Parts: sequence; structure tokens; C-alpha cells
Amino acid sequence: MREVENKLILERKQLKNRKEGHTYTSLCMDMFVDKGSEIEHEAFIATWLSISVIPHKKVVECCFFSIVVNLARGNPIALAPAVLASIYKDLTLFKKTIIDLSKYLDGNADHKARK
Repeated sequence: MREVENKLILERKQLKNRKEGHTYTSLCMDMFVDKGSEIEHEAFIATWLSISVIPHKKVVECCFFSIVVNLARGNPIALAPAVLASIYKDLTLFKKTIIDLSKYLDGNADHKARK
């Protein structure tokens, strides 16, 4: 399993070095789909995780690779904690944005009232 994980890390480094203006996830799909690679299935799962399950700026993260290898081998993995952590992170960012925006809007209202 470690060998497959190392191959995924190596392929990710190659993707990172390519400068084609695409996201890593689309490059990953272009690089592996229907190419007959021995890690095509793992690359698909890593891309799927990065896009659908735990969205992460359209980047395939190395931290997913141990999960990916286990899923590809049919080992059950609980994804709910990771998905919930991602949701909470997004909600925290959303809350901070709302607070910052309300301060900005309140500041503009005070400025207009002074005139």
C-alpha cells in the first residue's frame, strides 16, 4: 500500500510542475483517465475526494492518499468526520465573512449619518 501512496505523491509532484492554467483535479483526470496507468483507480478516487467529498480548492492533497489507497483496496473508511470537519471549516469562514462584512456596512452607515 505504501508503494501506491508513493506513486501518487510522485504523480502529484509532476502535476504541480505543469503550468497549463488548469486546476490540479482536471490535470489529474487528463493524466489518468483511459491511460491504463496502474494507479488510475486511486487517482480517480483522490480526485473525487478533492472535488465532491472534501472540497479543497480543486487541489488533490497528499493527506488524502492513505485514505485513497484504503478505499481502492475495499477497506471501509469513515468519511463522515472528515466531511463534517470540512463543513465546519467552511461555516467558520462564512461566519467570519458575515461579521467582517457587517462591520464594513455598519461603518458605511455611520459615515453617511455623520454627513
